[in-house]
Amino acid sequence: MPLTLGFLFCFVSLPVSGQALPRWSPQDVLTYHNNNMRTGANTNEFLLTPLNVKSNLFGKLFSCAVDGAVYAEPLYVAGLEVPGKGTHNAVFVATQHGSVYAFDADNNQGPNASPLWQVSFINPAAGVTPLTPSDAGVCGNVPREDVIAATPAIDLDTGTIFVEALTREATGDAVKFVHRLHALDIRTGNEQAMSPAVIQGSVTNSTGEAIVFDNLRQQCRTGLLLQNGFVYFGYSAQCDEGNYHGWVMAYNERTLQQAGIYNDTPNGSAGGIWQGSAGISADASGNMFATSGNGAFATNYNSLNQYNLSDSFLKLTGRNGLTLVDYFTPHNQADLDRADLDVSAGSSMVLPDAAGSTEHPHLLVGCGKDGTVYLLDRDQLGQFNAGGDTQIVEELPNIVGTPWNFPVPACFNNMIYYQGSDDVMKAFQIADGVIIAKPVSKSTVKFGSPGGIPSVSASSSSNGIVWALQTDAWSAHGPAVLHAYDATNLARELYSSKLNPAQDRPGAAVKFTTPMVANGKVYVGTDYYLSVYGQGVFLALPVVSPSGGTFTDSVTVTLSDATPGTSLFYTLDGGAPTAHSIRYTGPFVLTNSAAVQVIATAPGAVNSGTALASFRVRMP
Repeated sequence: MPLTLGFLFCFVSLPVSGQALPRWSPQDVLTYHNNNMRTGANTNEFLLTPLNVKSNLFGKLFSCAVDGAVYAEPLYVAGLEVPGKGTHNAVFVATQHGSVYAFDADNNQGPNASPLWQVSFINPAAGVTPLTPSDAGVCGNVPREDVIAATPAIDLDTGTIFVEALTREATGDAVKFVHRLHALDIRTGNEQAMSPAVIQGSVTNSTGEAIVFDNLRQQCRTGLLLQNGFVYFGYSAQCDEGNYHGWVMAYNERTLQQAGIYNDTPNGSAGGIWQGSAGISADASGNMFATSGNGAFATNYNSLNQYNLSDSFLKLTGRNGLTLVDYFTPHNQADLDRADLDVSAGSSMVLPDAAGSTEHPHLLVGCGKDGTVYLLDRDQLGQFNAGGDTQIVEELPNIVGTPWNFPVPACFNNMIYYQGSDDVMKAFQIADGVIIAKPVSKSTVKFGSPGGIPSVSASSSSNGIVWALQTDAWSAHGPAVLHAYDATNLARELYSSKLNPAQDRPGAAVKFTTPMVANGKVYVGTDYYLSVYGQGVFLALPVVSPSGGTFTDSVTVTLSDATPGTSLFYTLDGGAPTAHSIRYTGPFVLTNSAAVQVIATAPGAVNSGTALASFRVRMP
């Protein structure tokens, strides 16, 4: 329900009906961007504030290794009872290699060094492997493999996490591709009794032809939506290859029986629903909203559900199946299509009623690849007007980034946050049903492509922090960078993992990733790692003296650290140092070439980053 305290909020609390297993906690993050409105705001974060999120008090606490790239946003359940392992705050991570993990969310020490559980949907020995770019075309969006790209969703009433997965399955010379919806027990990872369900289906076009869902050509990137007992998710294409469509599927949560299917180009092609990897949004009345990409557009059919609606905002209902009830298409749809500036590069976000006006009390906001922001009336989206978009509430051309944006917004108090491509983050004020085009505040850090996806943490209406991952180094396998800004003044950067890379680097960047904040920690998915950030005691980086070089016969090496009371551990064999490596007790002599790697440790503190110095020792 929206929370109102006499002024505008852009956040909701996610209600859970009935007896939850476990009981719902305010810290839980059960779906993409925190709620079905997709506001990206966690307003139950009381530990992290603008005063304590800074480099000497906040940083990377630990990382958990996983088996692939983490495209999906991590999810969080507090107080989860894991059979045989006790009660844990748990974080859930899905990978493109086909695994789902549950980790202890607070530390990786002792028994928590291993996952609470892990399941994999591949089985190479049986010919079940990930789909690779060579299967469906190469465009770089999926550099290696594709099994789980969409953020799962959790139902605490049944203790179930729902996951969409694609596998390549070979038997002899025959190869097939299969999408499945899995329902896993959040306590064990076991498949629930009705799980999994194979995704399939078809719709009929205006000539009676059956348009069949193509498992190879379709890719699920939209975060899963749980709404009124059903699971909803959308499909776009693998690199825009082949004769694909935009699909939305509905499955019954309890039975995993298909409950509805919608195709946005039944008399054409394309129109993929991918939304910059954001979830389909929903309002309190049960209406759902999705955006579609480039492709066919035509409205000369007898039924809305026969229209070709590429580059559009779509309003769907789950009543009596899954049907389209309204839409909005920009007047320049043909130009957007030709220039590959698809609307579905960004997502739609439901705004709270307090953002509306008397004339337009129910609002929806979204932004396409060209950086144009559209403010729509959810009760009457506006459909299509070839002469201009005068029928909608507001249109703000090119105010986010440069063309080729992937703009997924967040909202907190009366601000809408966008991090465009080749642009800085901007906060736009919305009041009385109008977005002010001039940003109220801007950051000073420019992100390259694909921009970033903001998330907000706050204590009710105060202590707002905007978090974003800078992933513009993804194509070169460079590092992701976690940024934190004061939500009231984006020019005030509170923290950047770039300032202390030896300690705080999260891992290699993955395109379209979203940071998740819960219970005083920030969870960041990267390539092969989940990195966890929070408050702690952070030790200085050790100093190696001399700092490396070439020496004749031998060299004496001294290690030190600026933090009193630390213990130093080092390696000479190229391995990463741990508290079980060689303990430093005094200067040592190298008579052979070696790379010295050293960390500092202290009770109750986070291990330092690794200092490295390379020595070449040659004979006289």
